[in-house]
Amino acid sequence: MTFIPETHSLLVSAAFLAAFALIALVTLWQVRDLGVYLWTASGLAGALYSTVSAGFPFGPLEELPLLAVLIGTTILASALCKVIAIRLLAGLDPHWRRYAATWAVIAALCAIPLLFGMSVSNYISLVSIAIASLVWLFVREAYRLGREQSLGNAKLLAGLIGAQAGLLLVVGGGLAFVTDADALADPQTMVPLAMSVVFGVISTANNGVFVALVLDVYVKRSREARAEAIALESERSRLAERERLLADMHDGLGSQLVSARIRVEKGQMDQPQIA
Repeated sequence: MTFIPETHSLLVSAAFLAAFALIALVTLWQVRDLGVYLWTASGLAGALYSTVSAGFPFGPLEELPLLAVLIGTTILASALCKVIAIRLLAGLDPHWRRYAATWAVIAALCAIPLLFGMSVSNYISLVSIAIASLVWLFVREAYRLGREQSLGNAKLLAGLIGAQAGLLLVVGGGLAFVTDADALADPQTMVPLAMSVVFGVISTANNGVFVALVLDVYVKRSREARAEAIALESERSRLAERERLLADMHDGLGSQLVSARIRVEKGQMDQPQIA
């Protein structure tokens, strides 16, 4: 099995996350949807997290615990951004306050052990576990969107993001605990090259599926709006036809009946004419 330095692995992951987040933004720029912007922000935050964890550009995080906390809280927020993005895409209430409270609680729970002597490496592992847990909220929402609106891409996206969360849980959550408390401080800590490749492939796939899902949702909304417009136009035509018939009755048959009544009252019509 081929191994590479962990710093290289993290930088490769950062490059994948940043590149595909920007590609998704450019591809979906005309959509002008807040969910797309949140998805992009989440990808860029993940790239920042991986870059700083690799020791760039500030040096090893073991020497910068406050920066580690800042980066940790940022990436936790980005995980919830993905959840809010999928809820917006599904047309659901984004629950801003609820998720902001969730973020604050989880960020505090992760940071408190650092104040009592936990190493930054283990803090990063703890944050990775929290991120993987939050991502399961996204998986649930994406799968529900796919089931309720019959969107296969949503179910596929749920599976891919779930796989990526599992990989993050194994690599990010277990590496420091299993290897060494100072693993992230050592740039030569080795990880399998296959993990970087798999992470990149999954990142490529889930961003591609996200783009396809957004397009599917907007095509479906466009079709529904078109069908609604056609139904509304049909109803308007039916009402216009009814008004025309009423006008014809008023101006045609109605006027004839009034004239006939006046002639009958004046005795100008005999029984056959009345019939």
